[in-house]
Amino acid sequence: YRAQAEFTCAVCFQLVDAPLLTTCHHVFCMSCLQDWMSNKPSCPTCTRELDPRHGAGELRLGSPLAWRVLGRLRVRCPLHQQGCGWVGEYSELTSHMTSSETHQAGSNQAAEMRQGSAVPSHDAIANAEAMNKAANSKFEQRIYVDAIKLYTKAVEQAPDVPKYYANRAAVHLTMGRYQECITDCMKALQLDPLMTKAHKRVAKAQCELGQFEKAVEHLKLAVNSGGDAALKAELDEVGQLLEWQREGTAAAQKSDFSLARTFFASMLRKTSASNVKLALVRAELGLGICDGPLRTTLQVIKRDPNIPEAYMLRGMALMFNADLDQAQKHLREALRLDPDGQEAGRTIKKVRKLERHVDAAKQAASSRAFETAASEYTEALSVADAPQHAPLSASLHAERGAAPLR
Repeated sequence: YRAQAEFTCAVCFQLVDAPLLTTCHHVFCMSCLQDWMSNKPSCPTCTRELDPRHGAGELRLGSPLAWRVLGRLRVRCPLHQQGCGWVGEYSELTSHMTSSETHQAGSNQAAEMRQGSAVPSHDAIANAEAMNKAANSKFEQRIYVDAIKLYTKAVEQAPDVPKYYANRAAVHLTMGRYQECITDCMKALQLDPLMTKAHKRVAKAQCELGQFEKAVEHLKLAVNSGGDAALKAELDEVGQLLEWQREGTAAAQKSDFSLARTFFASMLRKTSASNVKLALVRAELGLGICDGPLRTTLQVIKRDPNIPEAYMLRGMALMFNADLDQAQKHLREALRLDPDGQEAGRTIKKVRKLERHVDAAKQAASSRAFETAASEYTEALSVADAPQHAPLSASLHAERGAAPLR
Protein backbone atom coordinates (compact mmCIF):
# COMPACT_ATOMS: atom_id res chain seq x y z
CA TYR A 1 0.00 0.00 0.00
CA ARG A 2 2.82 2.40 0.89
CA ALA A 3 4.52 1.73 -2.45
CA GLN A 4 1.29 2.49 -4.28
CA ALA A 5 0.91 5.73 -2.32
CA GLU A 6 4.36 6.80 -3.51
CA PHE A 7 3.15 6.48 -7.10
CA THR A 8 -0.17 8.28 -6.65
CA CYS A 9 -0.38 11.50 -8.65
CA ALA A 10 -0.98 14.50 -6.37
CA VAL A 11 -3.03 16.19 -9.09
CA CYS A 12 -5.58 13.52 -10.05
CA PHE A 13 -5.09 11.23 -6.99
CA GLN A 14 -4.85 8.18 -9.25
CA LEU A 15 -2.00 5.77 -9.89
CA VAL A 16 0.40 7.60 -12.21
CA ASP A 17 -0.01 7.18 -15.95
CA ALA A 18 3.03 7.89 -18.15
CA PRO A 19 4.95 8.93 -15.01
CA LEU A 20 7.27 11.93 -14.92
CA LEU A 21 9.85 12.52 -12.19
CA THR A 22 10.52 16.13 -11.20
CA THR A 23 13.89 17.52 -10.16
CA CYS A 24 12.49 17.64 -6.62
CA HIS A 25 11.85 13.86 -6.81
CA HIS A 26 8.05 13.80 -7.01
CA VAL A 27 6.11 11.65 -9.47
CA PHE A 28 3.08 12.77 -11.51
CA CYS A 29 1.10 11.72 -14.57
CA MET A 30 2.53 13.28 -17.71
CA SER A 31 -0.74 14.93 -18.74
CA CYS A 32 -1.47 16.15 -15.20
CA LEU A 33 1.93 17.77 -14.76
CA GLN A 34 1.86 19.36 -18.20
CA ASP A 35 -1.57 20.88 -17.53
CA TRP A 36 -0.44 22.08 -14.10
CA MET A 37 2.77 23.68 -15.38
CA SER A 38 0.97 25.43 -18.21
CA ASN A 39 -0.65 27.56 -15.49
CA LYS A 40 2.02 27.55 -12.79
CA PRO A 41 5.59 26.25 -13.36
CA SER A 42 6.02 24.69 -9.93
CA CYS A 43 5.79 21.30 -8.26
CA PRO A 44 2.19 20.49 -7.19
CA THR A 45 3.52 18.78 -4.04
CA CYS A 46 6.27 21.03 -2.66
CA THR A 47 5.60 24.19 -4.76
CA ARG A 48 9.25 24.32 -5.81
CA GLU A 49 9.70 26.26 -9.04
CA LEU A 50 10.34 24.00 -12.04
CA ASP A 51 11.93 24.76 -15.39
CA PRO A 52 9.14 24.26 -17.98
CA ARG A 53 11.58 22.47 -20.30
CA HIS A 54 13.90 20.59 -17.94
CA GLY A 55 12.00 20.44 -14.65
CA ALA A 56 10.79 16.86 -15.17
CA GLY A 57 11.70 13.77 -17.15
CA GLU A 58 10.53 10.22 -17.70
CA LEU A 59 10.59 8.12 -14.53
CA ARG A 60 12.14 5.13 -16.31
CA LEU A 61 15.16 7.27 -17.22
CA GLY A 62 15.39 9.40 -14.08
CA SER A 63 15.05 6.53 -11.60
CA PRO A 64 15.25 3.04 -13.11
CA LEU A 65 14.85 1.45 -9.66
CA ALA A 66 11.60 3.34 -8.97
CA TRP A 67 10.42 2.40 -12.46
CA ARG A 68 10.99 -1.30 -11.70
CA VAL A 69 9.15 -0.98 -8.37
CA LEU A 70 6.21 0.69 -10.13
CA GLY A 71 6.22 -2.02 -12.79
CA ARG A 72 5.72 -4.73 -10.14
CA LEU A 73 2.74 -3.09 -8.45
CA ARG A 74 -0.49 -5.09 -8.66
CA VAL A 75 -3.21 -3.12 -10.45
CA ARG A 76 -6.71 -3.64 -11.79
CA CYS A 77 -7.87 -2.99 -15.32
CA PRO A 78 -9.21 0.58 -15.78
CA LEU A 79 -12.40 -1.09 -17.06
CA HIS A 80 -13.04 -3.06 -13.88
CA GLN A 81 -16.29 -1.15 -13.32
CA GLN A 82 -17.46 -2.41 -16.72
CA GLY A 83 -16.86 -6.00 -15.67
CA CYS A 84 -13.20 -6.66 -16.55
CA GLY A 85 -11.74 -8.78 -13.77
CA TRP A 86 -8.10 -8.60 -14.88
CA VAL A 87 -5.51 -8.05 -12.15
CA GLY A 88 -1.80 -8.00 -12.88
CA GLU A 89 1.41 -6.05 -12.66
CA TYR A 90 1.56 -2.43 -13.79
CA SER A 91 4.14 -3.37 -16.43
CA GLU A 92 1.60 -5.78 -18.00
CA LEU A 93 -1.24 -3.27 -18.19
CA THR A 94 -0.40 -1.94 -21.65
CA SER A 95 -0.22 -5.45 -23.09
CA HIS A 96 -3.58 -6.26 -21.51
CA MET A 97 -5.22 -3.12 -22.86
CA THR A 98 -3.89 -3.51 -26.40
CA SER A 99 -4.05 -7.25 -27.01
CA SER A 100 -6.36 -8.88 -24.46
CA GLU A 101 -9.68 -10.18 -25.74
CA THR A 102 -11.31 -9.17 -22.47
CA HIS A 103 -12.55 -5.91 -23.97
CA GLN A 104 -14.02 -7.31 -27.15
CA ALA A 105 -17.53 -7.59 -25.75
CA GLY A 106 -18.60 -4.55 -27.70
CA SER A 107 -17.35 -5.87 -31.04
CA ASN A 108 -20.49 -7.86 -31.86
CA GLN A 109 -22.60 -4.90 -30.91
CA ALA A 110 -20.42 -2.68 -33.12
CA ALA A 111 -21.07 -5.00 -36.06
CA GLU A 112 -24.79 -4.77 -35.41
CA MET A 113 -24.52 -0.98 -35.25
CA ARG A 114 -22.90 -0.88 -38.67
CA GLN A 115 -25.90 -2.82 -39.95
CA GLY A 116 -28.22 -0.34 -38.27
CA SER A 117 -29.68 -2.84 -35.80
CA ALA A 118 -28.22 -1.57 -32.53
CA VAL A 119 -27.05 1.51 -30.66
CA PRO A 120 -23.99 1.62 -28.40
CA SER A 121 -24.69 0.60 -24.82
CA HIS A 122 -23.53 2.58 -21.83
CA ASP A 123 -20.83 -0.03 -21.17
CA ALA A 124 -19.58 0.12 -24.77
CA ILE A 125 -19.29 3.91 -24.62
CA ALA A 126 -17.53 3.72 -21.25
CA ASN A 127 -15.12 1.12 -22.63
CA ALA A 128 -14.44 3.26 -25.68
CA GLU A 129 -13.75 6.34 -23.55
CA ALA A 130 -11.34 4.35 -21.38
CA MET A 131 -9.53 3.11 -24.48
CA ASN A 132 -9.43 6.63 -25.89
CA LYS A 133 -7.96 7.99 -22.65
CA ALA A 134 -5.32 5.26 -22.58
CA ALA A 135 -4.50 5.93 -26.23
CA ASN A 136 -4.11 9.65 -25.53
CA SER A 137 -1.57 8.79 -22.86
CA LYS A 138 0.40 6.56 -25.23
CA PHE A 139 0.32 9.29 -27.87
CA GLU A 140 1.74 11.80 -25.39
CA GLN A 141 4.49 9.29 -24.56
CA ARG A 142 5.17 8.91 -28.31
CA ILE A 143 4.40 5.17 -28.13
CA TYR A 144 2.52 5.38 -31.39
CA VAL A 145 1.97 1.69 -32.15
CA ASP A 146 0.18 1.15 -28.83
CA ALA A 147 -1.78 4.37 -29.33
CA ILE A 148 -3.10 3.13 -32.68
CA LYS A 149 -4.11 -0.22 -31.15
CA LEU A 150 -6.02 1.50 -28.36
CA TYR A 151 -7.74 4.01 -30.66
CA THR A 152 -8.71 1.09 -32.88
CA LYS A 153 -10.32 -0.63 -29.90
CA ALA A 154 -12.21 2.58 -29.13
CA VAL A 155 -13.46 2.64 -32.74
CA GLU A 156 -14.57 -0.99 -32.46
CA GLN A 157 -16.50 -0.27 -29.26
CA ALA A 158 -18.18 2.90 -30.57
CA PRO A 159 -17.83 3.10 -34.38
CA ASP A 160 -20.15 6.12 -34.67
CA VAL A 161 -18.01 8.47 -32.54
CA PRO A 162 -15.99 10.69 -34.92
CA LYS A 163 -13.33 11.83 -32.43
CA TYR A 164 -11.85 8.33 -32.18
CA TYR A 165 -11.16 8.30 -35.93
CA ALA A 166 -9.75 11.85 -35.76
CA ASN A 167 -7.49 10.92 -32.85
CA ARG A 168 -6.17 7.85 -34.66
CA ALA A 169 -5.61 10.05 -37.71
CA ALA A 170 -3.38 12.30 -35.59
CA VAL A 171 -1.13 9.32 -34.80
CA HIS A 172 -0.97 8.32 -38.47
CA LEU A 173 -0.07 11.90 -39.37
CA THR A 174 2.73 11.97 -36.80
CA MET A 175 4.09 8.65 -38.11
CA GLY A 176 4.03 9.85 -41.72
CA ARG A 177 1.22 7.48 -42.71
CA TYR A 178 -0.55 10.13 -44.71
CA GLN A 179 -2.97 7.96 -46.67
CA GLU A 180 -4.15 6.22 -43.48
CA CYS A 181 -4.58 9.65 -41.88
CA ILE A 182 -6.76 10.79 -44.78
CA THR A 183 -8.88 7.62 -44.57
CA ASP A 184 -9.57 8.12 -40.86
CA CYS A 185 -10.28 11.83 -41.27
CA MET A 186 -12.75 11.18 -44.08
CA LYS A 187 -14.56 8.65 -41.87
CA ALA A 188 -14.73 11.23 -39.07
CA LEU A 189 -16.09 13.82 -41.51
CA GLN A 190 -18.78 11.42 -42.69
CA LEU A 191 -19.99 11.31 -39.09
CA ASP A 192 -19.42 15.03 -38.39
CA PRO A 193 -18.95 17.19 -41.53
CA LEU A 194 -18.13 20.26 -39.40
CA MET A 195 -15.32 18.65 -37.39
CA THR A 196 -12.58 21.28 -37.68
CA LYS A 197 -9.65 19.19 -36.48
CA ALA A 198 -10.47 16.44 -38.99
CA HIS A 199 -10.45 19.00 -41.84
CA LYS A 200 -7.16 20.38 -40.54
CA ARG A 201 -5.47 16.99 -40.24
CA VAL A 202 -6.61 15.75 -43.63
CA ALA A 203 -5.30 19.01 -45.14
CA LYS A 204 -1.89 18.50 -43.52
CA ALA A 205 -1.71 14.94 -44.84
CA GLN A 206 -2.72 16.09 -48.32
CA CYS A 207 -0.04 18.79 -48.26
CA GLU A 208 2.59 16.15 -47.43
CA LEU A 209 1.33 14.15 -50.42
CA GLY A 210 1.44 17.24 -52.63
CA GLN A 211 -2.36 17.42 -52.99
CA PHE A 212 -2.55 21.16 -52.39
CA GLU A 213 -5.86 21.79 -54.18
CA LYS A 214 -7.65 19.23 -52.00
CA ALA A 215 -5.96 20.66 -48.90
CA VAL A 216 -7.23 24.15 -49.75
CA GLU A 217 -10.78 22.80 -50.10
CA HIS A 218 -10.70 21.17 -46.65
CA LEU A 219 -9.17 24.23 -44.99
CA LYS A 220 -11.87 26.43 -46.53
CA LEU A 221 -14.51 24.14 -45.05
CA ALA A 222 -12.76 24.29 -41.67
CA VAL A 223 -12.60 28.10 -41.77
CA ASN A 224 -16.26 28.31 -42.77
CA SER A 225 -17.08 26.01 -39.83
CA GLY A 226 -15.77 28.61 -37.42
CA GLY A 227 -12.00 28.31 -37.72
CA ASP A 228 -9.76 30.71 -35.81
CA ALA A 229 -7.12 33.12 -37.10
CA ALA A 230 -4.44 30.41 -37.04
CA LEU A 231 -6.54 28.24 -39.34
CA LYS A 232 -7.06 31.14 -41.73
CA ALA A 233 -3.31 31.74 -41.77
CA GLU A 234 -2.78 28.06 -42.59
CA LEU A 235 -5.26 28.36 -45.45
CA ASP A 236 -3.32 31.35 -46.81
CA GLU A 237 -0.06 29.41 -46.55
CA VAL A 238 -1.39 26.37 -48.42
CA GLY A 239 -2.93 28.69 -51.01
CA GLN A 240 0.52 30.23 -51.49
CA LEU A 241 2.04 26.77 -51.97
CA LEU A 242 -0.57 25.97 -54.61
CA GLU A 243 0.19 29.23 -56.44
CA TRP A 244 3.95 28.56 -56.35
CA GLN A 245 3.37 25.05 -57.68
CA ARG A 246 1.40 26.41 -60.63
CA GLU A 247 3.99 29.11 -61.34
CA GLY A 248 6.87 26.62 -61.10
CA THR A 249 5.15 24.13 -63.40
CA ALA A 250 4.42 26.85 -65.96
CA ALA A 251 8.06 28.02 -65.86
CA ALA A 252 9.34 24.46 -66.35
CA GLN A 253 7.05 23.97 -69.35
CA LYS A 254 8.62 27.09 -70.89
CA SER A 255 12.11 25.66 -70.15
CA ASP A 256 12.77 28.49 -67.69
CA PHE A 257 14.36 26.04 -65.27
CA SER A 258 16.03 28.70 -63.15
CA LEU A 259 12.68 30.32 -62.31
CA ALA A 260 11.05 26.91 -61.80
CA ARG A 261 13.83 25.97 -59.41
CA THR A 262 13.20 29.12 -57.38
CA PHE A 263 9.49 28.36 -56.97
CA PHE A 264 9.96 24.69 -56.03
CA ALA A 265 12.80 25.47 -53.62
CA SER A 266 10.55 28.03 -51.92
CA MET A 267 7.84 25.38 -51.56
CA LEU A 268 10.22 22.95 -49.89
CA ARG A 269 10.80 25.42 -47.08
CA LYS A 270 7.20 24.75 -46.04
CA THR A 271 6.48 21.19 -47.21
CA SER A 272 8.36 17.94 -47.73
CA ALA A 273 6.02 16.54 -50.40
CA SER A 274 7.80 14.05 -52.66
CA ASN A 275 6.21 15.39 -55.84
CA VAL A 276 7.55 18.87 -55.07
CA LYS A 277 11.03 17.44 -54.45
CA LEU A 278 10.92 15.62 -57.78
CA ALA A 279 9.72 18.77 -59.54
CA LEU A 280 12.78 20.55 -58.11
CA VAL A 281 14.96 17.69 -59.37
CA ARG A 282 13.59 18.12 -62.90
CA ALA A 283 14.32 21.85 -62.80
CA GLU A 284 17.88 21.30 -61.59
CA LEU A 285 18.52 18.61 -64.19
CA GLY A 286 17.33 21.08 -66.81
CA LEU A 287 20.13 23.37 -65.60
CA GLY A 288 22.70 20.56 -65.71
CA ILE A 289 22.97 20.32 -61.91
CA CYS A 290 23.59 16.76 -60.67
CA ASP A 291 24.65 16.83 -57.00
CA GLY A 292 21.36 18.25 -55.71
CA PRO A 293 19.17 15.83 -57.71
CA LEU A 294 21.25 12.86 -56.54
CA ARG A 295 20.76 13.84 -52.89
CA THR A 296 17.08 14.68 -53.29
CA THR A 297 16.12 11.53 -55.20
CA LEU A 298 17.88 9.43 -52.57
CA GLN A 299 15.80 11.14 -49.86
CA VAL A 300 12.60 10.41 -51.78
CA ILE A 301 13.55 6.76 -52.35
CA LYS A 302 14.37 6.26 -48.67
CA ARG A 303 11.03 7.77 -47.71
CA ASP A 304 9.06 5.70 -50.23
CA PRO A 305 10.93 3.07 -52.28
CA ASN A 306 7.95 2.52 -54.59
CA ILE A 307 8.00 5.76 -56.60
CA PRO A 308 9.21 4.92 -60.14
CA GLU A 309 9.71 8.60 -61.05
CA ALA A 310 12.32 8.93 -58.29
CA TYR A 311 14.40 6.09 -59.76
CA MET A 312 13.95 7.44 -63.29
CA LEU A 313 15.14 10.94 -62.32
CA ARG A 314 18.02 9.51 -60.31
CA GLY A 315 18.98 7.51 -63.40
CA MET A 316 18.98 10.73 -65.45
CA ALA A 317 21.09 12.49 -62.83
CA LEU A 318 23.59 9.62 -62.86
CA MET A 319 23.70 9.74 -66.66
CA PHE A 320 24.38 13.49 -66.61
CA ASN A 321 27.06 12.74 -63.99
CA ALA A 322 28.68 10.27 -66.45
CA ASP A 323 27.94 7.21 -64.26
CA LEU A 324 26.27 5.12 -66.95
CA ASP A 325 26.31 1.77 -65.12
CA GLN A 326 24.46 3.12 -62.08
CA ALA A 327 22.13 5.07 -64.37
CA GLN A 328 21.01 1.86 -66.06
CA LYS A 329 20.55 0.14 -62.71
CA HIS A 330 18.14 2.82 -61.47
CA LEU A 331 16.30 3.04 -64.77
CA ARG A 332 15.74 -0.73 -64.73
CA GLU A 333 14.26 -0.39 -61.23
CA ALA A 334 11.95 2.37 -62.49
CA LEU A 335 10.75 0.06 -65.26
CA ARG A 336 10.30 -2.80 -62.80
CA LEU A 337 7.96 -0.61 -60.74
CA ASP A 338 6.23 0.77 -63.84
CA PRO A 339 6.78 -1.43 -66.92
CA ASP A 340 4.82 1.05 -69.05
CA GLY A 341 6.93 4.05 -68.02
CA GLN A 342 7.68 5.70 -71.36
CA GLU A 343 10.15 8.27 -70.03
CA ALA A 344 12.21 5.61 -68.25
CA GLY A 345 12.08 3.42 -71.37
CA ARG A 346 13.34 6.22 -73.62
CA THR A 347 16.06 7.19 -71.16
CA ILE A 348 17.47 3.68 -70.72
CA LYS A 349 17.66 3.28 -74.52
CA LYS A 350 19.53 6.59 -74.66
CA VAL A 351 21.98 5.47 -71.96
CA ARG A 352 22.68 2.17 -73.73
CA LYS A 353 23.26 3.92 -77.07
CA LEU A 354 25.45 6.51 -75.37
CA GLU A 355 27.47 3.75 -73.71
CA ARG A 356 28.06 2.05 -77.08
CA HIS A 357 29.40 5.28 -78.62
CA VAL A 358 31.66 5.99 -75.63
CA ASP A 359 33.03 2.44 -75.68
CA ALA A 360 33.62 2.67 -79.43
CA ALA A 361 35.42 6.00 -78.98
CA LYS A 362 37.68 4.60 -76.27
CA GLN A 363 38.47 1.54 -78.38
CA ALA A 364 39.27 3.73 -81.40
CA ALA A 365 41.52 5.95 -79.29
CA SER A 366 43.40 2.93 -77.93
CA SER A 367 43.93 1.81 -81.56
CA ARG A 368 45.21 5.33 -82.38
CA ALA A 369 42.26 5.92 -84.74
CA PHE A 370 41.79 9.40 -83.30
CA GLU A 371 39.52 10.76 -86.03
CA THR A 372 37.14 7.85 -85.50
CA ALA A 373 37.29 8.46 -81.75
CA ALA A 374 36.42 12.13 -82.23
CA SER A 375 33.52 11.15 -84.48
CA GLU A 376 32.19 8.70 -81.88
CA TYR A 377 32.39 11.34 -79.15
CA THR A 378 30.43 13.70 -81.40
CA GLU A 379 27.75 11.04 -81.80
CA ALA A 380 27.75 10.49 -78.03
CA LEU A 381 27.18 14.22 -77.45
CA SER A 382 24.28 14.17 -79.88
CA VAL A 383 22.70 11.12 -78.24
CA ALA A 384 23.16 12.40 -74.67
CA ASP A 385 21.59 15.79 -75.41
CA ALA A 386 22.72 16.80 -71.93
CA PRO A 387 22.60 20.38 -70.62
CA GLN A 388 25.74 22.38 -71.32
CA HIS A 389 26.83 22.51 -67.67
CA ALA A 390 26.30 18.81 -66.94
CA PRO A 391 29.50 16.86 -66.07
CA LEU A 392 28.72 14.42 -68.90
CA SER A 393 28.81 17.23 -71.48
CA ALA A 394 32.10 18.54 -70.11
CA SER A 395 33.63 15.06 -70.11
CA LEU A 396 32.58 14.25 -73.69
CA HIS A 397 33.72 17.64 -75.00
CA ALA A 398 37.07 17.21 -73.25
CA GLU A 399 37.61 13.73 -74.71
CA ARG A 400 36.62 14.86 -78.20
CA GLY A 401 38.95 17.85 -77.96
CA ALA A 402 41.83 15.66 -76.80
CA ALA A 403 41.50 13.18 -79.69
CA PRO A 404 43.02 15.44 -82.44
CA LEU A 405 45.81 16.49 -80.05
CA ARG A 406 46.82 12.89 -79.58
